[in-house]
Amino acid sequence: MDSIFSFLVFVGLVGLIIAWHVFEHKRSVQLIQQWAASNGYQIFDLEQRWFRRGPFFWRSSKYHTVFYVDVINAQGATQAVWIRCGGWFSGLFSDQLTVRFDS
Repeated sequence: MDSIFSFLVFVGLVGLIIAWHVFEHKRSVQLIQQWAASNGYQIFDLEQRWFRRGPFFWRSSKYHTVFYVDVINAQGATQAVWIRCGGWFSGLFSDQLTVRFDS
């Protein structure tokens, strides 16, 4: 009986962790899509960065997500952009984005 309860608790915790990561990713992509649309960009490629965080390597907390995004501007040129999503303490419950264009 105790082993069944322990197993159910374990499965529940794994489920919560998976649900949190899905929420993080979907929320980040939603914020990036809103930013791109409001600035006249079209997203060409989007990649979440876990370890190689570009200009945000030393400037992000565990509450941030970092993406490397290729966008197409109004003139049709492709640009690479680093985007950090979320606030320092509020994480993705904030609409905050920090954008750095890759040179």
